[in-house]
Amino acid sequence: MGLSQLGLGTITQVASASTATVLTVGAGKTAYVKSLMLHNLDQTNVSNVVVHFVHSPDGSVGTANTTNEIARIGIATHDTFMLEMSYPLTLGNTNDTIQVYNINSAGIVNVQVLGDREI
Repeated sequence: MGLSQLGLGTITQVASASTATVLTVGAGKTAYVKSLMLHNLDQTNVSNVVVHFVHSPDGSVGTANTTNEIARIGIATHDTFMLEMSYPLTLGNTNDTIQVYNINSAGIVNVQVLGDREI
């Protein structure tokens, strides 16, 4: 098994009061998430976000809810927060996802998933 050290995707913007999928695992692949970089673009307000690891045992994309919440973070105005795992979070089923919910009624949060994936 070879690993790509090219990252796990591009920056995803999460709009206010919405949930965005920032990583989806493809069929027969495994992703190893080392960290998430979250950046609050709002220059006036703190952004509150919730990070979900949505496991997909049957291959269909699941829904973010309190049973798969792994972090709740308040990001200072125009600041960046690194959510770092002490050991990589392994996503190994087709359509396992990481989803981020931006709780705020205004403002955008940029999210970058960092880690490795099988090639």
